[in-house]
Amino acid sequence: MSSISSHIYLVGHARNCENPETVYMKPTADNIANFIMKHQDAEVYITDELDLPFVSAFNGFINTCKDQNFLLAELHPAIIPIQRGEKEVGEIDEYPMNQNEDEDEDEMFD
Repeated sequence: MSSISSHIYLVGHARNCENPETVYMKPTADNIANFIMKHQDAEVYITDELDLPFVSAFNGFINTCKDQNFLLAELHPAIIPIQRGEKEVGEIDEYPMNQNEDEDEDEMFD
């Protein structure tokens, strides 16, 4: 079992590009691969809930990965077909931050 399954969500940071972005995503190899390749013109950092580094990439290539077993068994099979052009960059399954914010406010005033 890889260490990614112990996370509730991951945070993708794309920096030094035309459209900097921060995304809260569900912790899957496909989400990481899609985020890296969506921002292949940028420095990408993916952190965990505590803002600890998990994966870093530059120009669509992985620089570091905290969990080498996850890198080899899950992330490489997810990202290499995209890098080769065999697969399109997919959608990122975002973590639902503040999904019940309006409901919580309604309950406070009832």
